[in-house]
Formats: sequence, structure tokens, C-alpha cells
Amino acid sequence: MEITDWVSGLPSDIGKTIFSKLLVSNLPACRVVCKAWNELILDHASSASKFLTNDFILFTCDVLHPFPCPDNHTNPNMHCLRFDNLDLDLDLDLELEVNKSSSFEAGVVYKLINSCNGLLLIYKLPLCFPGEFLLRVGIFNPMTNEFFQVPHDEIVEYHYGFGFIPATKQYKLFRVNFPLNVRPEEPNSVSHLDVLTFGRSEIIDPKQSQWRRLYSLPGGVENHGAHVNGVIYWLGEGKEQNEYVVYTLDVETEKIQLSAVLEVVNPMWMSIQQFNGTVYAVFHMEEATQVWRMQEKNSWIRDFVIDDCNLTLVKAYENGEMLCMVKPTVFWLYNPSTGSKKVLSLRNEKKIFLGICHLELNFGSLLNILAGDESVDEVLIKRNKAKRSRSKAKRSRSHG
Repeated sequence: MEITDWVSGLPSDIGKTIFSKLLVSNLPACRVVCKAWNELILDHASSASKFLTNDFILFTCDVLHPFPCPDNHTNPNMHCLRFDNLDLDLDLDLELEVNKSSSFEAGVVYKLINSCNGLLLIYKLPLCFPGEFLLRVGIFNPMTNEFFQVPHDEIVEYHYGFGFIPATKQYKLFRVNFPLNVRPEEPNSVSHLDVLTFGRSEIIDPKQSQWRRLYSLPGGVENHGAHVNGVIYWLGEGKEQNEYVVYTLDVETEKIQLSAVLEVVNPMWMSIQQFNGTVYAVFHMEEATQVWRMQEKNSWIRDFVIDDCNLTLVKAYENGEMLCMVKPTVFWLYNPSTGSKKVLSLRNEKKIFLGICHLELNFGSLLNILAGDESVDEVLIKRNKAKRSRSKAKRSRSHG
């Protein structure tokens, strides 16, 4: 039996076992071993995300100073991290580092904004001369090591929403500026919603990419958005004290609307995240964290409150447990039903943590992905699935 025949007839449970033993950062190298290995990885990658529940990408650096200089060696890194044995401490130095793109320069700190379908939206913060502070935003595919820098202007800070249209697979990037003045009567205090679309010509020549103004918003948003099924969710302040609103933005129609109002007393800051197709609103108090969960489009419930601790929600598992970062080197596996906590620690206090997110597999070319074009890999996956379907039908007829 040729190796290609062995790969095409590989039972799915064996494929799952192979994936469970490999750290995600190994997969790009495995693809170039031979054609059969490449087909095996691509074939299972389309459904592998449900197996890779414990794989994360971690952004770190060695030094972070509020006024950095060119001589400051930050050593920015991205690490592929796996929580396999939740009873053991983890040594970050033993985990494999994700290869940095050629666009990842020295003297630069990279910070995660959010992710969508395996693509990471990141800040690039150059350590420039005193008096200068320039943010650059780009899209990075860790599986192919490709980076695309989006156009920027003189306004430094935005809240971003990154999503795509499931039917067409076209990606769009949205941004809401911070109001420039604090007085509502001032014209510049209004927030604006802009959109950036990705055609093939714009990706080949980024100078052709232009932000397009959509709407003026009476109230701003408080953090970056979260994408689920073609909709981006944002949090903003309501009209009344202790009211916080959920905005929903349809990626395809580019229409935004107020979806729900949540009553939360005196949060210090907030964030909105998605796990397993569900949206969570996280409100951080001085000594507590309050988590709300969306049940339906306009229906939310307060899921749980953790007292005496301020933490970052990292992952929600299907069994109800939550992976939380208490501080940069300490994680909790928290059960909201019982209140039990399992402590996980990273034995590396020299690293400064700049972001963490769950890893998804996307092996397509970044140019094809953003433009919504079908990649060569997607064609190969479909061809292999059709081939297996024909083989299965043939075997059924022969046994019948």
C-alpha cells in the first residue's frame, strides 16, 4: 500500500490521536515533510479545532518600560502553550516558540488585540525615541508566518472589531475612535465607526487600502469587539448610571444596533469575549470579577461572580469550567457551579505577558483568506473529502 493510500484511508480516531500528541507549532514543519503528510494535516485541520481545546498562543517580552528607548532589549516572543496535564506546573522555557514573521522587527513590542478564525489582530509598538509613540496594527497568521499591516492615520487609539462573513468568507476590520474631547457638546467628542475591506489589489498594494467612514456614534465603546457567526459585539456605556450596553454589528450589512442593556455597579474596566460560539461580557471591579453570558441574541444573564480576585478570562470549556489568568504567572481552572479552583502556574517570572488567546488552525495564504478567495489548501481538502466519499460509496456497493 502506498503512503498516499494509507493517508486517505486513515481512521479519524487515529488522526485525532496524532493531533493530540503534537503541539500546534509543530504542524507547519510537518506539512513540508512530504505530500502525504501535508494532505493528512490539511484534511484534519478543517475539523481539528474541537480537539485543540488546550492550545494557546502567548505573547511575552522580557522588558517593558513606560518610556522605552532603542537600546531596550524587549525580546518579543510568541509561544505555543498547551495545558495538557492540568495537575502539573508549566515551564515556559520548555514550550516551543512560534516563528516570528520577517515583519517582526527588533526593538518592537507586539500585543494581542483579538483573533478571528485563526488570524490574530495585533498592535506593533515600536520602541522609538522619547516624545514619539506610534502604534501600528496588523493581521498575523501564525500558521503561515504572514503579516499584513493595515493603514493608519494620526489618531493613535481605536477600539477594533475583526470579523468575516460566513457565506462569502470575506473579512472586514472595523474601528471606533476614542472621543477627542470629554464635553458632549463639543463636535469632536462623537465617536466614528470606520470599516476596512480586503480586496486582492489592496492586499498586494497596501497603499490602496482605505478606511471608509460608516456612522457617527452618540456613545463610544469601551473595548475591542468579539466576533461570532458574522456579528461583532461591543460594550459601551449606557445613558443611565451603572448601565452598560451591548452593540451588535452585522459584518455583511455593516449595520450596528443596540442589542441589550446590562446593569453593573461601578466596574473599573470591562471586556467582551467569545468562547465556543458564546459571547461573554466581563466586568472587573476592584476585588471581584463579574461575568455575563449571552443566551440568545438580545438575552443576557449574569453567569457568575468571583470575589476577592481580579482575573482575565482566557477560555470557557464546554463542561462549564473556565480557564482564568489571575496574574501573569498564575492561572486558575475555575468551576462556577462548585466554586472550586485548580491552580496552574508558569515557572518563569522573568517574562512579561502581553496577551493570550486560544489557537485555531488556518493554513491558507493570508492574501487568499482576507480576500475571501478559495485557497489551494481548501481545494485540496474538498478534493480529498470527495475522494473518500466515493471510496466509501464504492465499498458500500461492493458489500451490498
